[in-house]
Amino acid sequence: MKKRILVFLLALATAVTGTTSVYADTKSDAQKQANTAKENLNAVNKQLNEIENQQKALKNEMAGMNQQLVAILVAKKSLENDIADIQVQIQQAQTDLEAARIKEAKQYADMKLRIQYMYENGDSSFISEILEAKTIAEVINRAEYYNQVYSADRKMLVSYQETKLQAQELEAGLQQQLAGMEEMKTVQVAQQEQYEAIIAKLDTKLGDANSQLSQAQAMA
Repeated sequence: MKKRILVFLLALATAVTGTTSVYADTKSDAQKQANTAKENLNAVNKQLNEIENQQKALKNEMAGMNQQLVAILVAKKSLENDIADIQVQIQQAQTDLEAARIKEAKQYADMKLRIQYMYENGDSSFISEILEAKTIAEVINRAEYYNQVYSADRKMLVSYQETKLQAQELEAGLQQQLAGMEEMKTVQVAQQEQYEAIIAKLDTKLGDANSQLSQAQAMA
């Protein structure tokens, strides 16, 4: 009887020991899985933080680039307005120059005719007028008249020539100014294209970061 009891107790002890061992192994596996899950979650959270920081940096960079692009566009628009004004001034200078050339040519032709009349074909008439004068004052006045006509023609011709020269110089200066503005516009266009390309790349990077963030959030 004692032997049977002893055998039973041994069997019971063995069963209890096996059950305890299985329970301990299961608990250990579950703890390992929990630790692994926790580590994975921490890694995902770290990735989320990194992606969010990347998003902020990209947004800040894009904001700065957009500000610079807006500044370039404003400057470009102002320059385009200045170019339009200069072009109008050039057209006016060309119109004034052509008018001065026409007036100069007409005045020169008229002056030659008067000179020809007075000094080539009008000598006898001029002498007759002098001889017919009754006083010294009339002689002086008639002689002065011819001199004044010639002098007035010369002054008017010189005036037209000066006007033409001023118009030429003005047009040349405006053309030079326009060339400088066009060069500046070329630089601004290149800068605009450069910033637009950078912003497009940043926008693509930001889209990638948004996609990565969505994936990381789903994993978390």
